[in-house]
Amino acid sequence: MGVAILAVWDPFHLLLASWFVGVAVGVATALVTVWLLWTLRSRFLRGLLATAIGLALFVWAGLVWVRSALSPGLEVLAEVPGPPDSRLRLVVLEVQTGAVDRRTYSVRVRAGRGLLAQESQLWVAGGAEARPSQVRFVDARTVEVIARGVCGYRSTVDPVTLSVAPVHRPPPGDGC
Repeated sequence: MGVAILAVWDPFHLLLASWFVGVAVGVATALVTVWLLWTLRSRFLRGLLATAIGLALFVWAGLVWVRSALSPGLEVLAEVPGPPDSRLRLVVLEVQTGAVDRRTYSVRVRAGRGLLAQESQLWVAGGAEARPSQVRFVDARTVEVIARGVCGYRSTVDPVTLSVAPVHRPPPGDGC
């Protein structure tokens, strides 16, 4: 149960958090159901509970699958390594959605690889001219994104949890 709560809370911004949540909540629900079935004495209540939770788990699995199937694709456009002796890196992504006339770009900070890789969004903007022209680490905890050639956005990143403050979402158009 604690693993499910930790997966939903996601304090470490795991890249595969949605899958961890789906599996952890499903397993926790199944374990609680087994415990409840073990403690109930009435066959009717056992059958009713098993049927209800079985249907709920089926719907939950469907929702997890649909969410993963409908999530937008991400094309990596550039990757910038972090400061020396850092596990951080910046990734510039094009978010591939169904919108024909509006591209969306995102800059995210990532750490690690594999199942426990971490990721946090720090900047996102839409429009053909929105692609950032430069992303860089100012220091070990500060990141700067330059967009439209002149607009600078700075964010602070916690190197352990990858918490970002602030997350920039500039409005579309020519202004900063």
